[in-house]
Amino acid sequence: MKIKIQYHAQPEYLQVKMRGKWNETYINMALDEIKAEADRQGFKRLLVDLLEMSRPNSEMARFLAGEHLAKIMPYPYKVTAFAKSEDINKFGETVAVNRGAWFRVFSDEQTAIEWIMEGVQQPP
Repeated sequence: MKIKIQYHAQPEYLQVKMRGKWNETYINMALDEIKAEADRQGFKRLLVDLLEMSRPNSEMARFLAGEHLAKIMPYPYKVTAFAKSEDINKFGETVAVNRGAWFRVFSDEQTAIEWIMEGVQQPP
C-alpha cells in the first residue's frame, strides 16, 4: 500500500499529513514527494503528522529514512514530525541529524509547532 500524503500551507510552514504502512521503498518515495511539494510552494519549514502511519518495521527502516531525509532536505530545511509516543525511539532522528538534517520528532503536535517556529519573528 502506498503512503497517502495531504498538504496544508500555513503562513510559516508546510503542514504534511502522512497515512499508511511504513515501507522502506514507499517512505523514501514519500519523502521525495514532500520535498518536491515544499520546493514548489516555497517552504523550507515542514511539520509532518505521522499519527496515522504504521510503526517502522525495523531499525534499518528508521536508519534508511533518516539517511534519506538528510540527503534530500539538509539545512536550511527545518523538518519536524509528531507521532505516537510508543512509535518514537529517536533513532531515525539521530541518523538524520548526524548527517546534516535539521530535524526533530515529538509526541505531540503543539511541541512540534513550537520547535518549527523557533526563530520566526511573529508580528507584534
